[in-house]
Amino acid sequence: MSQKSSASSRPSSREADEGALFLTGQNRHQASKPTDYRLQLIIDGVITRFTEVSESLVAFVAESNRGRHIWFVSNRLSLQDRIATIH
Repeated sequence: MSQKSSASSRPSSREADEGALFLTGQNRHQASKPTDYRLQLIIDGVITRFTEVSESLVAFVAESNRGRHIWFVSNRLSLQDRIATIH
């Protein structure tokens, strides 16, 4: 039986309007859901202003980008390049 994977892309600008990106425990809890359900979550956009003030976010982004379930990409071209490496 084959397992299907689903991907969801979320622009980081949506989070930026609220002033926080993965900085709360609730957001980190939600970020674990793609792994639990074998989904992919793509955060699309530049998050430099958040990573400049949070070493833990830098570590989270780096660890996430090593995996297959949560990716942080700066633009759609980066996403296309990332997808090309897994097929």
